[in-house]
Amino acid sequence: MEKIKKTAAYCSESLDKVRSSEWSAPVASALGVTGSIIEGLGNFVPGLGILGGAFKMGSEVLNPQPKLSDLRKTEKSLRLDIEKLKHKSVSPLAIESLSKDLGNIQNSIENFNNTQSELIEDFQRLKLDVNDQFKIMAKEMRSLESDVKELKDIVTATFELIVDQRYKDGIESIEAAYQTFLDGSNNIDATLASFDYYIVELQTNFNQHLKPEKIEEYLRIIKNYHGPEMCHQMFNYILVVKSKYLQIMTIYYIHKKDVGRITCNYERFNEHYFELKERMEKVLAEETKFVEDVQKNSTNVEIDPISMRRDTDRMKLVQSDAKPASSFQTFKIEETKKEPFRFDQKKKFILAIAVSALVLLIFIIVVAVVLSKSDKSAFLMEKSSGFGSITIQMVKGLTINSPKHTAHKVSGTVEFCTDQKLDSILQGISSKRRSLQNLANNKIIVMDLSSTKCRDLIGQKEMKTAKLATLILLDSSTHDSKSVKKAVKAITAFPIISILLKDVKQVTSYTKDGSFLDVWFDDFQEIFKDEDFYSVECNLNTQCMHLTTPHPQQVYLGCDGIPKFRTNPTVRCTYNGVACPELAKAETKFKSFSTCDDIEGLPYKKGMTMWPQPTCANGTNYKQLKTTKACPGEEPFWSDALSDRISKLSNTKTCYPSSTSKKSTLIIPQKMSSGKELCGTKVKSCKRWGPWFDSLCVPTSTWSKDKIQTRYRYCKYSATCTFLEIEQKKGTACKDYHLMAGATSRC
Repeated sequence: MEKIKKTAAYCSESLDKVRSSEWSAPVASALGVTGSIIEGLGNFVPGLGILGGAFKMGSEVLNPQPKLSDLRKTEKSLRLDIEKLKHKSVSPLAIESLSKDLGNIQNSIENFNNTQSELIEDFQRLKLDVNDQFKIMAKEMRSLESDVKELKDIVTATFELIVDQRYKDGIESIEAAYQTFLDGSNNIDATLASFDYYIVELQTNFNQHLKPEKIEEYLRIIKNYHGPEMCHQMFNYILVVKSKYLQIMTIYYIHKKDVGRITCNYERFNEHYFELKERMEKVLAEETKFVEDVQKNSTNVEIDPISMRRDTDRMKLVQSDAKPASSFQTFKIEETKKEPFRFDQKKKFILAIAVSALVLLIFIIVVAVVLSKSDKSAFLMEKSSGFGSITIQMVKGLTINSPKHTAHKVSGTVEFCTDQKLDSILQGISSKRRSLQNLANNKIIVMDLSSTKCRDLIGQKEMKTAKLATLILLDSSTHDSKSVKKAVKAITAFPIISILLKDVKQVTSYTKDGSFLDVWFDDFQEIFKDEDFYSVECNLNTQCMHLTTPHPQQVYLGCDGIPKFRTNPTVRCTYNGVACPELAKAETKFKSFSTCDDIEGLPYKKGMTMWPQPTCANGTNYKQLKTTKACPGEEPFWSDALSDRISKLSNTKTCYPSSTSKKSTLIIPQKMSSGKELCGTKVKSCKRWGPWFDSLCVPTSTWSKDKIQTRYRYCKYSATCTFLEIEQKKGTACKDYHLMAGATSRC
C-alpha cells in the first residue's frame, strides 16, 4: 500500500501538469494518452511505478503557461505578507527577499504573453532537473524490482518450453540495459554517454522482439499451455519491460534535445499498449470459443492425450476369434512383443559420422566467437566534408587493455600530454568536483611514450577512475606500449589504444590540442552505416531531391528513405605504415552490386569499388512539401493531393493504408504525364519505410484559430518508384486526422 501511495503521488502531480492546459504540441497529446493508460492500471504496482516514472520524466519537457489570474493572486498575497512583516520585528533581509519575489511577479504580469513556448527551451536546465529527479526516482524504481522479480519469475518459468531463445534475449537485453541505467543514476551523463553506441542495438531488439504481433503468438502458446491467468501475467510483464524501455528512451532523448524522438516513443508505447490489449482479448476469446465447442460436442468423455500416445505405442488392437452366434465383432487388447534392440555396424558408422560433424561444428563456432572477440582494432578517424564531398583518413591502432564497457564509437576533444601540462591533466582527472566536460567523458588524451612524466602518469591510482573517452599511446623509438603493459592492464574504466611507431607521424598530423576526433571500435564496414559520422552537407533547403530518376545526381532518396548525396568518397586507412587489411576487404566487398544500389538506381561498373553513398547532414529535418520542388525530369506527384485537388487525368494513385484506420494518405506515382511508367498499376505496397519528417502544430493562417500538423515519410520501392505517406491533423489542438483529396478508398 505504501508503494502505491508513493507512486500515485508523483503520477498525480505529472497528470495535473499534462492536463493543466490545452496543448498543441504532439508530445503533450501523446503524454495525455499515456496518462489515461496509467489511470487504468489500478493497483498494479510494478507497471504503475515504472510507467509512472517514465511519464514523470516525459512531462518535464512541457512548459505550462501560468494563468494571468494566478499571477495576480500571487501578487496580492505577496503584498499582504510584506505589509504584515513591516509591522513585526523581523530581519530586513526577509522583507527584501519577498520584495524581489513581488518584483518578479509584477514583471511577469507586465510582460504576460499568451504565446509563450509550450516546451522547455532551456535544455541545459532541463537536463540538470531531470538528472536530479532521476537520482531520487531511481531509489523508488529499485524498491519496485522485488515486485518485478516475482512477476518475472512467474512468467519466465514458462519460457523454457514455449519461447525461442531470440525472444528471451530481446527481453533480457532491455532488462540488463535498465539495470545499468539505474546503477548509473548518480552520474547519468556518463551513463548516457556509454549508451550512445548501444542505443541502436537496444532499439532494434525492442522493435524486433516486442512488437504486438509477435507477442500475440506467445500469448496464444501460453494460453494453450497454462491458461488465461498466465496470459494476464505475461501481458503485465511485457508492460513492465516496455515501460523500462520508455524510461531509458525518454531520458536519453531529453539529453539529446530531441523532442521529436520523445514524442515518437510515447506514441509507439500508446499504440502498442492498446493493440496488445486487443490482441490479448482476441486470444482469450479464441480460448472461450474452443471450450464452448468442446462442451457442446462431449459429455462424459475425458481424453488424456499423453496417456493415449503412451498406450498406443505399447499396444495394438487385434481382432478376436469370430463367433458366429454374436451379432457384432469384439476386440481385445494384446501387448506388442518387444523385439531386442540391435545396433548394427551401419547404424554405428552413421552415428559416428554425425557425432564427428557435430563436434567439428561446435569447434568452428567456438573459434569464430573467440576470433571475433579477440579483435582489438580501433580506428582513429578524421573526416573532411563539404557540400557533396567527403574524405576520411584513418589510422588503425590496437586496444591494449580490457575496458568494462566499449562503445561502437567514442568522440571527444584531443589534449596532448606534455611535461608542462602534466599537473593540470592530473588535477582534471582526480578532482572530486569534475567539470561537465569530464563528466561527459569527451576528453581524449594523446600521450607520447617518450615522455617519462606522462608515461609514469599511467601508473597513478587516479587513472583507474579517470573519466576519459579514451587514452591514445604513441610508440617512440625508446618506449612502446609493452613498457607500460602492467599499468595498462589495471585500467578498465576506458579503452587504451596503442599506435605503432610508423603511424605516429600521420596521427600527429591531424590531432592537435583542441581538435575533435572520432575513434571507431566496431567492425570497419559498419562505419558506413553511422549516419552521424558518414554524412555530407547537402543544402537541402535549396537543392531538389531526386525521387524517380535512375542514375540520380547530387541529392536523391536512398533505399532507407533518407536523403543521400551522389558522390565519390575518398577513404584511406593505414596500419604500421601500409594500407589497412580491412580497407582492402571493404573495397572488395563494395565492388559487388548490392540490392540497395539497385533500388537507388546507381550504375554498375564492373571492377569499380562502389562506396556506400553518404547521407545528408540534418537529412531528417522537416521541410514543407508545398515548397518542395521536383527535380528536372520529374513531376511533383504529391501536388494535387496537397492542394486538395482531384484530377480525373491524374497518373497518381491516392488512397489510405488499411492498417491505419483512415489516419494517413498514401500517394503512389503510377506514371508521368508523358506516359513513362514509374510504379505502374500493380505495385500497391512498400516495406522499407524511412523515418517520419514531423512539423509542429501551427495556425493555418495568421487570423485563424484552426491549426494543422503534418508529417510524412518516403519508401523507395525501385529506382523509378517512390511511395509518399502523409499524415495530417487539424483542429484547435491538431487532434483530428485529415485525409488528402482523392483518398476515398483503401490501397
